[in-house]
Amino acid sequence: MDVTKGVKMKDKRNGGIRLRSLLLLGAGGLCILYYLLGGILRSFKLSAFWIWLAAGVALMALGFLDRKMAQTGRTWFKGRRSRRAACILAAFVLLYFGVVEAMVFTGVVSRGDPGLHYLIVLGAGVYGEEPSPALRSRTETAIRYLNENPDTKAVLSGGQGPGEDISEAECMARLMRESGISEARIIKEEHSATTVENIKNSYEIIGSTDLKVGIVTSNFHVFRAVVTARAAGGEDVTGIAAPFSGILLPHYMVRECLAFTVDFVFGRFHTGAGFWKNFS
Repeated sequence: MDVTKGVKMKDKRNGGIRLRSLLLLGAGGLCILYYLLGGILRSFKLSAFWIWLAAGVALMALGFLDRKMAQTGRTWFKGRRSRRAACILAAFVLLYFGVVEAMVFTGVVSRGDPGLHYLIVLGAGVYGEEPSPALRSRTETAIRYLNENPDTKAVLSGGQGPGEDISEAECMARLMRESGISEARIIKEEHSATTVENIKNSYEIIGSTDLKVGIVTSNFHVFRAVVTARAAGGEDVTGIAAPFSGILLPHYMVRECLAFTVDFVFGRFHTGAGFWKNFS
């Protein structure tokens, strides 16, 4: 009876190991497939796009190693305490990721408030002198808002990067002029290269953190942009999400979690009362 029970327990444990290995291999394969599809259909040079290839290779390596260790009778962790610590760490990482992604999603559906004093429109890529799809979407979203709110002005924020013949701010300004937005309502900020610089430089142009400001950016980016603006002292800030969809949306959603974490760890939010207002 004891022998039979031991055999059943061993079979159950081996079945669990095989399932775990298959899950790791499957997840790794999906990450690599996503990397290849996204790179072929869009570009392999996208910001932080390499994380999908790295994650895929790491997961598949873990899957193969997990199965090999099981065949030789070895385990990842020795003792109940080490296994418990590993489970707690994994649960914490998953919980953190889930919470941050939930907050990112709140920005996806943000539509802003009417009657804002200023819009800060964040830049995106420019191909030569032509706007990238993300930049066009942000600009068109800002134009719709400006048409509905004739007293609002727009600070167009974005410098000139590699492969760009004009600044992102100038590219947005051209689109706005073509759409009939008055030159008097357009203010260009052409020196920033990051979200933190976008916000900081734009508030310096506005000259006050007390005015009602809307941050116009791609839907996946709204949460971090608003957090940055409030941490910089913005007293009345709201997000306005520009539509973004397609195969790259999962990448940008995941990238936002990584970017938020990096900004937080390195103190780029200048964490103080302004930052914690986002969670009150």
